[in-house]
Amino acid sequence: MKRLEESALLVYEKLNKIEGLNPVKPEAAMYMMVGFDPVKFPGIKGDLRFTEMLISEQSVMCLAGSCFEYPNFFRLVLTVPQPLLIEACSRMEEFCSKHLQAAP
Repeated sequence: MKRLEESALLVYEKLNKIEGLNPVKPEAAMYMMVGFDPVKFPGIKGDLRFTEMLISEQSVMCLAGSCFEYPNFFRLVLTVPQPLLIEACSRMEEFCSKHLQAAP
């Protein structure tokens, strides 16, 4: 349980620094919901498209939030080894920096 808590905190802190993402810190869960601001990603229409692109461009496996009635969110599993979580966070940062459109 302690390793899962450490992984959740690690991912939360890394994703919280990425502009356009809003992770929700889990409490006793093996997954994390991460919101994204559709205004900052105008070229991506909806969470299903966001997750499809994240999977195809960065090989970060996630589920669209609309599967859980959470539009503009995606779900990450936290039970993989920490080095893989760190790599996934780096890939999400790269993805977001590529697709983020700053406000004028």
